Amino acid sequence: METQKKPAPVKEQKLNVTNEESRVPINVFRQDDVSASIFSRSYSGRTFYSVSLSRSYKSAKGEWKYTKNFDREDLGKIVTLCQQAAEFIDRLAGDSQAAAA
Repeated sequence: METQKKPAPVKEQKLNVTNEESRVPINVFRQDDVSASIFSRSYSGRTFYSVSLSRSYKSAKGEWKYTKNFDREDLGKIVTLCQQAAEFIDRLAGDSQAAAA
């Protein structure tokens, strides 16, 4: 007798953004092969920001690939990019606070 697995329940998306909007960064900072992408999402009338770090490289086949693993030489770049991202988000948060007042 075969038993069939029930499909996993689909989680309801609670964010007020479409899938297309959630995949597009609002800004990207780059330093050499390392980048920091800034994303925004709205929930309950508030905007939240997140930062995703990645490093690009060419594979043996010559294709561009991306990784979230970094070498020691990348750490200084990450610090610089994180500072730039924090300043950008602070400016956005300041603009939204000024608009709410």
